Amino acid sequence: MRDLFDQGRALSPALIRSGTGLLGALLGIAAIVVVLQGLGNVLSFSSQTLTGIIQIAGGLGFLLAVYLMVRLLSEAVLALHRLNDRLTVLGSDLGTVARASAEATKAEPKADPKPIRKSRAKTAAKTTTPQAEKKTEPKPEKSASAAEV
Repeated sequence: MRDLFDQGRALSPALIRSGTGLLGALLGIAAIVVVLQGLGNVLSFSSQTLTGIIQIAGGLGFLLAVYLMVRLLSEAVLALHRLNDRLTVLGSDLGTVARASAEATKAEPKADPKPIRKSRAKTAAKTTTPQAEKKTEPKPEKSASAAEV
């Protein structure tokens, strides 16, 4: 709901509660009038006793139904008001995070990712040569002095 004079501003929850309370007071006054009128018909000692009882029950039932309907609608408006506040805060937080991440990506150049090293679990690194795997002795290389002799 919007404010009566400033349509850009939402109604405050306190104003909605006070409006519901004022309506409740006016409906209470109307209920008192209906009950007094009905009691006047019941106590008039005429054939209007049944009419007075029906008038009291119907009047109180109708006024109570109107009050409950307005009260439930005002609670729904208050719940929507709280939801709107939470969504506004959440939207501003998400916008701040999005702007901060966008600025961070613009400020920092994209680094090359490091290659992933593969490692074996629970194994010690072995430094072996192909000759050790074949269990052969490496052939001695002929040195330049032995070749010349």
